[in-house]
Amino acid sequence: MAEYQADDNAALRYLKSAEDALGHRSTISRLDHDEEMSRILRNRVVRASRAGNHPLTDQSLKQLEAMASSSRNRVIQSSYNGAAGTLLMDQKQYQEAITNLEEDRDNPFTLELLVQAYYQTNQSDKLHETEAKLRGTNVPTMEQALVVPAIRTKRPII
Repeated sequence: MAEYQADDNAALRYLKSAEDALGHRSTISRLDHDEEMSRILRNRVVRASRAGNHPLTDQSLKQLEAMASSSRNRVIQSSYNGAAGTLLMDQKQYQEAITNLEEDRDNPFTLELLVQAYYQTNQSDKLHETEAKLRGTNVPTMEQALVVPAIRTKRPII
């Protein structure tokens, strides 16, 4: 529920509830737990940053970075790269953001940011390729439902 909240503070409360619920599940495998925790942390980094809660942003990113540095799991790596790339985009460090965002190409939120980063760095070929991929995304996820329909209604960036 945190993903579709308009209010960042409400989203942060839902993320806290998700983390608490995850801690109460003793039957979940360590791998599934870590993957889900990485998704929670990714969303927390983005939402805390947008809410102006920099201590929570930094703490969550450090926790996610520690998970990513000790794991080769693709989901955890993608969560870290998506979160770090989003923060770099917020800081208008587009070239640096591209490096992280390109490592998380399966997430529609990330693809949307990648299109913006390519636009800001005048990489029109990559921009068009990524925009076409985003427009053609059809997967049953919350991210797809929140990002792709809006992108499809916009004119392509020329």
